[in-house]
Amino acid sequence: MSDDGAAVTIAWMFNEDTSGWFTYSLAALLRHDGQGPQHIIRPEGGFITLSTGPRMAEARNMVIDQYARDHPSSDWLLFLDSDMTFDPDLVEAMLQVADPKKVPVLGALCFAGGRGNSPWPTIWQEVDRGHREDRSWAVERVYDYPKDSLCEVAGTGAACIMIHRNVLAAMTRPFPKGWGTLADGVTTNPQVWFAEGLTDSKGNPLGEDTAFCRKVRLMGIPVHVHTGIKTGHMKSFEITEEKYLNIQVAEAAAKAEENMNRAQRRAAARKRGG
Repeated sequence: MSDDGAAVTIAWMFNEDTSGWFTYSLAALLRHDGQGPQHIIRPEGGFITLSTGPRMAEARNMVIDQYARDHPSSDWLLFLDSDMTFDPDLVEAMLQVADPKKVPVLGALCFAGGRGNSPWPTIWQEVDRGHREDRSWAVERVYDYPKDSLCEVAGTGAACIMIHRNVLAAMTRPFPKGWGTLADGVTTNPQVWFAEGLTDSKGNPLGEDTAFCRKVRLMGIPVHVHTGIKTGHMKSFEITEEKYLNIQVAEAAAKAEENMNRAQRRAAARKRGG
């Protein structure tokens, strides 16, 4: 299940938060690709860059529109956020797993958080809210994920996600001109692929990337994450899987100690009362 001969277009959006470590990772990736497999450094591949602000859904949709227009022979679009770190062989690793039919949307293992909050994997599962007659569905974070495995998920982030061209085209089928153009043949619908507005089961807002995954899954297209393809996320520190697991262990130990201290205080209070 690999697409070794595929052409890949990578896209990143830069702003004042663009990390120097991202630039380093990107340069190493492009150098590796140019000297070897040339999935990107070839006429059908290439890259897209875009300066962006806080309106991420609109920016990602602009990237896809440009991908459709300027890269008509590219097989895969790979989004990379400009605060991520990754290995030079990232594209090869993803293409070893990706498949146009079986794995057409593939995320790497990424983590969010880190600014006053404990990090978490950008992996979501579906849950049944169960409090309405229509039994509406929502998504929640997955904290304990299978290691080094291909996992079908309800959603993932777009910090490092590879999408096959056919998925993006299929999402435009209600629009006669395709790729988000409305019936007049001129006006573009900016919400075809990524959109704002979803919430988790507790009502917390979710990102435009989760909405994209939800749209895709409603069309019967699977979404996967391979937890063996690892990235880092530059926040106040680099969030990696190793850092995440160490924090999990430390938090579990702190909680266990707190529970033990609470039990000891209750025992001491009972002894004094007796």
